[in-house]
Amino acid sequence: MKQLFVKTTKFLGLIFLIFFFTVYLSRSHFIQAAPKRPRPTPTPNLTATPTPTPIPTATPFPTATPTPIPTATPFPTATPTPIPTATPFPTATPTPTPTPLAWKYTAMGDSLAKGLFAFIGYVPRYKSYIVTDTGITTNLSNLAVSGWTSAQLLNALETNATFQNSVTSSQVVTWDVGGADFLNARTSYKSKTCGGVDNQDCIRTAVASFKENWSNIIIKILSFRALNNTIIRTMDVYNPYVNKDKVADTWPNDLGNDFQVFKPYADEFNGYISSTATVNGIPYAKVYEAFNGPGGDEDPSDKGYISFDGLHPNDRGHKVIADLFRALGYSPLR
Repeated sequence: MKQLFVKTTKFLGLIFLIFFFTVYLSRSHFIQAAPKRPRPTPTPNLTATPTPTPIPTATPFPTATPTPIPTATPFPTATPTPIPTATPFPTATPTPTPTPLAWKYTAMGDSLAKGLFAFIGYVPRYKSYIVTDTGITTNLSNLAVSGWTSAQLLNALETNATFQNSVTSSQVVTWDVGGADFLNARTSYKSKTCGGVDNQDCIRTAVASFKENWSNIIIKILSFRALNNTIIRTMDVYNPYVNKDKVADTWPNDLGNDFQVFKPYADEFNGYISSTATVNGIPYAKVYEAFNGPGGDEDPSDKGYISFDGLHPNDRGHKVIADLFRALGYSPLR
């Protein structure tokens, strides 16, 4: 019985497999033969599917705009205070005092500075030039004395307080001297009382004395103005007697006329003025050349420079002298 059940079961199983296989083959053939239909798109059930409520987008927090960090204002750079330069101790050359608003002008000398026989002498003319050229008020103190020699002017600078104080307080100083020295020696020669075998001893003495006095005059004037810059000017000496002496022969044994006797001494006079003034830095007016020419043999009367007395300059001659002073400029004050 059991065996029969087993056999029956196997048989039924076989029948089932055959049936299943047959059905499978038939279905496969049908699927391949039938045209494919598009699959209908299912209509969404609008009612069934509720519209989702949109989740509100969260408003983002505003991005904080960063507050700029203020740039620190730099501390101002301190401008270094310059260290004042120490004023050096004064050396041998003192520091000049400030130039005043007005200048004092002291003039010294003989009758030329005095302006004898002229309406306007060279001294007041020069003073006017100073004011015109510099624009500075200038007060004149004219201490000239007619007939003075170099010895008398030197003595005044050494002993006279008026001369000393005036020069000391002046920004402008001028002087002329020497004409009377030479004139006195010439007078002695003309009178044949000059001395010596050639009647010229007094001329030689006059020249030597003049040189010594002239040098000391310069020393005194410079000492009075040593602490201050000063316009210091002087002039050399002209010969008014060229024509007269060319036709005169006072001493026949001297182998020449009077002009030939006096000219070497006049050249020595003026050469010494030139050299000492230059060495001391004092500009001087070359009156000798202007009046007597480059060779010293021209008579100033022929040029119209001499007054009626035959000795002193007239107004034209004084203007020539003043112009020569003016041409020297106004150093060191201008």
